[in-house]
Amino acid sequence: MAVLLVILAAASGCVVAARITLLIVTVRGGSMHPTFHHGDRVLVARRGPRALVKNVVVLVRLPEALNPTGSRNGPSLVLKRVVALPGDTAPGGVPVPPGHVFVVGDAEDSYDSRHFGPLETDLIQGVVLTKLRKAPRMG
Repeated sequence: MAVLLVILAAASGCVVAARITLLIVTVRGGSMHPTFHHGDRVLVARRGPRALVKNVVVLVRLPEALNPTGSRNGPSLVLKRVVALPGDTAPGGVPVPPGHVFVVGDAEDSYDSRHFGPLETDLIQGVVLTKLRKAPRMG
């Protein structure tokens, strides 16, 4: 679903328009437990790597070579938390090169940058905005 946001800047009297695509993503697996659980739904804003800050949860497209299931069905989408930005030293003393981030799951047994190293920022598909509430059961 694409949303056109219009922000009025009162101080300058100008109008700035930005187009942001929002996605609803269903969490699969437990790598982000306890923050998110299997079956939770989250709202993701498609944003470029310029919007990245530490501690934000992102939707990452893991390349086929890093797919933890060993599947050859192409890339998989996973949620991870950004813990180090370009130029930082990540946990374990790993330097994060330009154009990369170090991402981890909230669960200790998460398959993340502790296993495959820093990821290219181009693999980040968006930033999680919020967890969606479950709809009440009807009937």
